[in-house]
Amino acid sequence: SIMDKIGAESIAVYYKDGTRWIFLDENTRDNNGMSRTNASGFTNTIYFDGDSGYDYKVVVEIFAENEEGYDSRIKTCYISL
Repeated sequence: SIMDKIGAESIAVYYKDGTRWIFLDENTRDNNGMSRTNASGFTNTIYFDGDSGYDYKVVVEIFAENEEGYDSRIKTCYISL
C-alpha cells in the first residue's frame, strides 16, 4: 500500500579506533535522498568516502509510516577497507 513516508530514518557511520567505535557522520530522513512521500517503496544509494586501512560500522534504520502508524528496523553492517 501507499505510505505517507518511507525510506531511511538514519544512516550513521563510525570508524574503529582500537576497541572503540568513533562517530563520523550521519544522514537523517529529512536529508536529500533519504526518504520519499506517498510511495509504496523506495530505493536509493547514499555514498560515503572511506579511507583504506580502516574498519567502519554503518548503522541503518529504515522506516515506513502512514495514518495507521510507524514501523522501523535497524541493520548494522561492518566494512573493512
